[in-house]
Parts: sequence; C-alpha cells; structure tokens
Amino acid sequence: MEAYTIRITFILHLIFLPFLNLPAFAADDRADIDDTYFARWSINNGKYLVDIGKYLEAIEAFQTAIETTDKPHLKAEAHLQMASVLSVFLDKIDEAAKEYELIFKEFPADPLAETALYRTGFLYFSQSRFKDAIPYLESYLKKYPKGRFSGTVQFLLKESRKNLKLPPPPPSTFELPPLFVRVKLLKDINSISITSQGLISVYGFGDNPIEQANEKINFSVKDNVLYADEKPLNTKEITAKAKNPIGFARSGKPLLYRGDMRILLKDNKIEVINYVNIEEYLYGVVPSESPSSWHIEALKAQAIAARTYVLYQMAHSKERDYDVMDDERSQVYGGVKAEKASSTNAVNATMGQVLAYEGRPIYAMFTASSGWHTADPKDIFNQQLPYLQGFSDEYSKGERHGQWIVKKDRIEIEKGLKAIGINISGITDIKPEVVDKSGRIIKVLISYEGGSKVLRTRTTLRRAADMMEILFGIEKDNDAYIFKGGGFGHGVGMSQWGAKDMAEKGKTAEEILSFYYRGAELKKMW
Repeated sequence: MEAYTIRITFILHLIFLPFLNLPAFAADDRADIDDTYFARWSINNGKYLVDIGKYLEAIEAFQTAIETTDKPHLKAEAHLQMASVLSVFLDKIDEAAKEYELIFKEFPADPLAETALYRTGFLYFSQSRFKDAIPYLESYLKKYPKGRFSGTVQFLLKESRKNLKLPPPPPSTFELPPLFVRVKLLKDINSISITSQGLISVYGFGDNPIEQANEKINFSVKDNVLYADEKPLNTKEITAKAKNPIGFARSGKPLLYRGDMRILLKDNKIEVINYVNIEEYLYGVVPSESPSSWHIEALKAQAIAARTYVLYQMAHSKERDYDVMDDERSQVYGGVKAEKASSTNAVNATMGQVLAYEGRPIYAMFTASSGWHTADPKDIFNQQLPYLQGFSDEYSKGERHGQWIVKKDRIEIEKGLKAIGINISGITDIKPEVVDKSGRIIKVLISYEGGSKVLRTRTTLRRAADMMEILFGIEKDNDAYIFKGGGFGHGVGMSQWGAKDMAEKGKTAEEILSFYYRGAELKKMW
C-alpha cells in the first residue's frame, strides 16, 4: 500500500489591520465596533503566537475572539485557526475535526464553511483514516460540485475508496530530527557585520565557498540583492561558517554564537538565523533561563525541560525556516557570552535526556513561578495535556514571585483596557466569574456605567492591569482594586523558582521533573 503521510500545512499569516478613522456612533454601535476590533486583534495575535511557537496561548487568543464577537465570520475564522493549531502543532486530529465540523454546521453560509468541510476530509485522509474521510469528501462534492477544492477532493475520494479495505497503518513513531536548532536572531534589518577569529567562509547551495574573508564580512541589501563586502551575491540565502564562534552587535551590544549563521534575503530585508547543535544551544539557554548560581539539580532539570521544549518545536516547525526565537517568546538564548561553567555542566550531565509521553517529546511548558498551585492547561487554555496538571506547589510559595499584592485605580484599569481595544468607562465593580480549582480567575465580570462584560482574564484584565499572573483575589478599595496573588507567567508546567527550592531541599532533577510533569518519562534519545 502506498503510504499517505501528507503533512497538513495550513500556514497562518499575521494580518496587520490599519487603524480606521471612524465617524461618531451611538453607544451600542460603538461597543459593537470595539468588540469587533478586539476580536480581530485577538485572531491576529493568535496567528503571531503560532508563529513563535506558543500554541496553547494561540488557542486562548482564538477562544477570546470567539467569546468577544457576535460576528459569524470572525467566529468561523477563529475556529478555523484553532483547528489548524490543533492538527498541525498539537497533533490533536479528532479535536481539530470537531472545530472544522462546527464551522460548516453552525456557519453554513460563510465562505469558510467550504474550506472547513474540505479540510476535515483532507485531515482524515492525511492520517490514512479513509473510512472517516469518505463521508466528508462525499459531502463536499454534493454541496460544492464546482467548488475551489473539487478537483482535489475527487482525487482524495478515489484514493480513499481504493485503500478502504487495506489494513490500517501501524501507529506512527517519533522520528528524531537532525540535532541542529534554527534560532531566529534578527529580522528586518538592512545590513549586518559578522566577525570571528580566523577565516569566515560563505556558502550558497554548493559545497564550495562563494566568498571568504578573515575575521569580518559585511552583508547588506539593496534593491532586493544581497551583498557581501559590496560584492553582489547571486542568491537570496547564504550560510557563514567559521571554526570559532561568530559574532555581531545588536543595539550596540556585542553577541557571540556557536554554529553557523544563515543569512536570508526577504522582502529587501535581512534575516539572521543561528544554525547550532542542540546541546551547544542549551549552553546559552540554561543560564539565561535559570541563574547559574542555582543548585546543580535545578539546572539539570532546566536543561532537560529546555531540551524537550526545543525538540518538540523542531519536530513541529519543518515548514518554517526557524525553530525558535532567541528571547522569552520561546526560551531565552544568550549565546556564548551567557555560558557559565555550572550550567554547561548541567547540560553535559543530561545530554540527550528528554521528557517523553507515549514515546514522543512532550510540550514541556515551564513558568517562572506557579505561586502556590500549578495551572491545568484544560482550565487556562481549554486544552488537556495529560502530563501537565494542576496541583498544590508548596515549593514555589516562599520563593520569588510566590506571593504579591498589586493595587490599581479604576482609571488605570480603564486606560489599560482601552489600549487593547476594550472600551469600558465608569467601572463600578470587578468580580470573579469563572474560577478554577487552583484559585485562578479564568474569567471576570466587569460592571460599568451602562452595562457589564464577562472577559477572559489572561487576555484582557491581566494585560490591562499589568499583572504577573491570574492567581489572585480581588478586593475593592473605594475607586481602586487590590489584587492579592502569586506566581509569574501562565503557571503551566515546571515552576523555575519551585525547582530551585526543591533542589535546595535535596530533590534530584528527575524528582523535580516527575513532580511537575506527571506521567512523563525521562528518556535518553541520543
């Protein structure tokens, strides 16, 4: 039987919408426009979050859009984007199919209904689930006989029927990708000077260098042509190699990196990607994420979590030209200048060790502090991951960010909400609406002059009030609100400050990871 391993690549592009000069509207119309604007912003933000590998946060953004707007097309678009994330990046095929099905059942008149019906059939076909694919493919041809995808659907239907009686393929196994991480360092720049001690060789697509220089090469772009030391290069993609680390300056700060530098020409701008061995990449990550002065067992736990996280991203970013960013959008990577002996020892001591669930690297999220209770992604992001659970965390409470108090006056909160597109004036009260078992306020009810709104806390009030977490209680103090809480980040997965405390109390890296990633196994993959 011919293997069908078609990868679903619904590329999500970030759309920038211009600000519009709007005429005066009645209050109800104004509220509708604000809700529409915020829903559109949330969808665009979700696409951006996908682009930087924050898949659960992206789903949260799409869910925020769905809950904010009453516009059918925006709801359909948010569900479509959510389905793409579920299928491509979280490997949740049946959940993705449910999102697609919701679109063509609840919004049958929307143009996206056709796309959703096609993708459902294609999704099952790509998994060799031909019996599941056939009803959707047949339904598509019945509803859209001359539709945009009718030719493809006819082919998929023919192949599905032909292979229907064949035995199902064995469950797919995890294939270890090449152990080199692609880290995006710079984008949208006009020029860059790279340096190294010794010879720098520049390669195109061949085995022979197209340019060489000692210690320094200047790259620039003009009229969509890439130049090396003012010499035009007949390519839009080069790789700079050197025996020693390669450096450059960013915002006046000298930086240095192991591995190769890939220079890409995109839309008359330069993009720089570091191509580096995964273990050497971790040399620059671990001390940037956890202080090198911490106990070695905490550093080892951080090394394993970071290795697992980047391996998961590598396995799910084959359609992009990079795997991760170099900052907190992924995990902080400081390169050679960030490296410390203690953290390098932690990386070396755990080489190749990865957290796995059912044989695959887990989506090893971690947070600065869980406060006093880790968060369940089912409650926070409406997505269940069996190895990420919510439970009491006694180790984080007494550490940094374990407990805090923030006071914000009404005007500050209103300004913060307006800044993200939520036009609320005259707030009279803020109360919890949905609270999970950890005490995190998932949704808040904001009452104001003229009405009230239920909002998803993480994507609205937390941002507007600039709070570290949603694990808090709310007290009203005249025209201000006091938030007493704990934690820093999303609260899901390993608490870095909790890991520090566990290590200081004699726990090993394996015990720390077993505590925070329940049900995952520690596996040596290389």
